[in-house]
Amino acid sequence: MERRLAAILAADVAGYSRLMGADEAGTMAALRQLRGELFEPVVTDHRGTVVKRMGDGWLVEFASAVDAVGCALEIQSGLEDHETIKVRIGIHIGDIMHEDEDIFGDGVNIAARLQEIAVPGGVVLSEMARNSLDGKLAIQFVDHGLRQRKNIAEDVRVFASGDGVESMPVRSDGQPSIAVLPFENRSTDPEQEYFADGITEDIITELSRFRDFKVIPRNSVFVYKGQEVDIARVADDLGVRYVIQGSVRKAGNRIRISAQLTEGATNTNLWAERYDRELADIFDLQDEVTLAIVRAVAPRSDEAELRRGSTLQSRDLNLWDTIARARYLMHQYSRETWDELLPFIRQAVRDYPDVAVLRGIMCGMLILQMPFDWYGDQEAALREADDAARESLRLDSQDSNAHRNRGMVRIFQGRLEDAIDSLQSALKLNPNSADILGTAASAYGIAGDYDRAKRFLDRAVELSPNDAARPSWHSGTALGAFIAGQYDEVIEACNISIEMNPGFPTPYRQRASALALTGRLDEARRDVVKLLELAPDTNIRMTEKRVPMSGEKMEKFLEGLRAAGLPG
Repeated sequence: MERRLAAILAADVAGYSRLMGADEAGTMAALRQLRGELFEPVVTDHRGTVVKRMGDGWLVEFASAVDAVGCALEIQSGLEDHETIKVRIGIHIGDIMHEDEDIFGDGVNIAARLQEIAVPGGVVLSEMARNSLDGKLAIQFVDHGLRQRKNIAEDVRVFASGDGVESMPVRSDGQPSIAVLPFENRSTDPEQEYFADGITEDIITELSRFRDFKVIPRNSVFVYKGQEVDIARVADDLGVRYVIQGSVRKAGNRIRISAQLTEGATNTNLWAERYDRELADIFDLQDEVTLAIVRAVAPRSDEAELRRGSTLQSRDLNLWDTIARARYLMHQYSRETWDELLPFIRQAVRDYPDVAVLRGIMCGMLILQMPFDWYGDQEAALREADDAARESLRLDSQDSNAHRNRGMVRIFQGRLEDAIDSLQSALKLNPNSADILGTAASAYGIAGDYDRAKRFLDRAVELSPNDAARPSWHSGTALGAFIAGQYDEVIEACNISIEMNPGFPTPYRQRASALALTGRLDEARRDVVKLLELAPDTNIRMTEKRVPMSGEKMEKFLEGLRAAGLPG
C-alpha cells in the first residue's frame, strides 16, 4: 500500500436529496452537465486526479494546495449564477494511502469533514492547507477557529472563503459545563413559583452568553423541579462538571436568594452565598449572582460580557415580572395555559412596545400551537407570528432567539432556504443553544438534507436530552428521513417523539404513512385513529396544504396516509 503526502479536495452538491426529490431527471441532467463541462475540465487544468465519483460528489487528489484551492475557486466561480446546483468544498493536506484505485487516511477524512461545514458555494481549508498557499490566495480565507470534527482525533483550525462556515458548535472536552437546577420557591404563596422559575431562567440565560460555557437549557433541568436530587447523579446524567442550586423567598418588598455551586464528580462546594435585597434591586441581584458563579467557574472570562448582554432593555420590575409569568405559562404546553397566555402577552406587548423579548415570546407562542390549531385561523396566526418575529429583530438584531423565531415562521411559510439562513444567523450568535440546533435539525430535515439534520439533532439532544421541544425536533428530521426514502428511520424518529409527548399529533401522521408504506397497515390505522383523536380536523386536503413537501414525495406521503385510512 503506497503512502504519500497530498492535497485532497472533497466536494458535494448541497441539498442533493431535496433536489432529487423535487426533480430527479432534471437534477441528474444538471449534474452530468456540471461534471462534463465544468468540474472535471477544471480539475484537469489544475493537474488534479478524480479518485472517486459519488452521486452527489467527488474526491480529488492534487500534488499541491495551490492547485487544489485554485481549482476549488474556479469551480465555485463557474457555479455562481447556476439556479439550482451549489457545491460545498473542503481541502486538507495530509498523508494518504492508495489502494485499488481509492485513497484512505486522515487526509481524506479531514477534507470530508471540512466539506460538511462549508456553506453552499463556499470553500473551507484546514490550517495546513491554508499555510501552503501564497499570499494572494491565502488572503481570501478567513480564520474561523478550532473545530472538533467527528472521528478526527485532534481539533482542526479552519479557514473559509465567502460566507464562512456553517455554525455547527465548537466543542471541547475542557469547556466548563454547568446545570442550573430550578430554584426552590420558599415563599408561602405557591403562585410565586413563576418568580423562582424566572430567577432560574435568567441565570441560565446570562450564563449562556459566555461562549466558553456549555449551559444546560431550561427544559432539561426543569425535570428535576420539586425533587430531592443527588448532585453527583444529576451531573452524570446531564454530562456537566458543575451544578448550581438555590432558593428564593419573596415577602412583601423583600427578597432573599440563596445559591451554591457544586462540582458534581467530587460533590465539592465551590461557592455559596445568601442575598437579602429590596425587590426593586432584582436585576442587579441577578447580575451579582451570575457574576459570582462566573468568577468561581472561569475566573479569566471576560466579565464585561455580562454587562454588555443584559436580558432586558428596561430595569422596570413590572416588566421582569411580566416576562417571568409569560415564560412560565408558555412552558406548560397545554391548551388552557395557552388560552390564558394569548391575551396576557398581547397586553404585555401593548404595555412594553419596545421590548424585543416580549415579541419573541409572542412569536414562539403562536408557532407552538400550529400542530394543534388552537388559534382557529392558521393563516392569521402565521401572519401575526411573522409580524412579531420581524419586530423582535428590528428591536434587537443580536438576539439569537429572534433569528430562530424568524426561522420557525419561515418553515411554516414553506420558505425553507430563508428559514435555514435565519437559523444559521441564530447559530452564529449562540452556537450552543439546543433550541436553535433542534429547530435547525427540523429545517434541514424538511429541506431534504437528512444527514445534516441528524448531525444538528444529535448535538441538540446531547445538550438538552430532556427538552420538551425534542418531539418537534424528531418530527422535523422524520420528514427528512421520509424524503430520503428511509421509512424505518421515520418510524424510529416518530417513536421517540411519541414516547416523549404522546399528546403531540404530528408524529402519528408521519408514522402512519411510513408504517403503511412498509406494509404494517394495522399499526398505521391505529396511528390515524390516535391522530384524529388529538387533531380531529386532520385530513388529506389539510395535510397536502400544510406539510412542507411537494411533488412525488408528497404524493407518496399521501399514498401512505390514504392506505392508513386518513379521510380526504
